[in-house]
Amino acid sequence: MTNIVISSPDMAIEALHKHDLSFSGRTVPYILQTFDHHILSVVYLDPSVHLTTKIFSSSRLDSTQNLRLKKLQEMLEHVNECCRKGEALDISEVTFTTSLNSITSTLFSVDLAGFASDSSREFRDTVLGILEEAGKPNIADFFPVM
Repeated sequence: MTNIVISSPDMAIEALHKHDLSFSGRTVPYILQTFDHHILSVVYLDPSVHLTTKIFSSSRLDSTQNLRLKKLQEMLEHVNECCRKGEALDISEVTFTTSLNSITSTLFSVDLAGFASDSSREFRDTVLGILEEAGKPNIADFFPVM
């Protein structure tokens, strides 16, 4: 697999601003290709797809800035409440819930999870399980003929 290391800030700006599509491709592990998960997943969408350019365009991201700030404010309020009560706080769970709600609020106008709910924890565990399974070495990744 060819890898490119860009060691100067000027070259990084050049590569990421002018040639972003050339550097944005991902290798899809064979485990995800088995049931066409790579075709249906936003994570592995081709960056030139019209959907990604509309959802993640600068103007679209600018238009949802207030929503993201609101989600961060909700996170800070939750952290302050836990501090006030002297409760333990799982930072990974709080940041996952905030990120998840930022994304789902932007795309679907609804929060998928709450800080005090088990649904956030269950969804996070599911996502982590998927990432763990997808990240395991597969013999087909090393020997494509198999």
